[in-house]
Amino acid sequence: MPCVLAPGITGFYSPAIIPLMIVFIITSIETVGDTAATMEASRMLVNTEDGTRRIKGALLNDGISGIFSALATSLPLTTFAQNNGVISLTNVAARQAGFAAAFWLFLLGVLGE
Repeated sequence: MPCVLAPGITGFYSPAIIPLMIVFIITSIETVGDTAATMEASRMLVNTEDGTRRIKGALLNDGISGIFSALATSLPLTTFAQNNGVISLTNVAARQAGFAAAFWLFLLGVLGE
């Protein structure tokens, strides 16, 4: 029998909660590794207070985006290790380059045909 949570929402499929929690744990572990690898590729020290703060921030970001994606009935989002390869190949790890790329991707996405 489905439980009524709110008008229009008739219930949820409770057996799907455990696999979703497993995916959340896996993406959290992946976030720690990818963030540490990105810091190493950027020639930043990982085992410092600043490195710990950055990893905690990445985990917070991953958790918040995962909650929003779960509310939208989607799988959790995750970080990608491709950034490490780009940083290693180009030797560019500046945030300004990332902001510029994000600006152009957003602009071309809005103006594209």
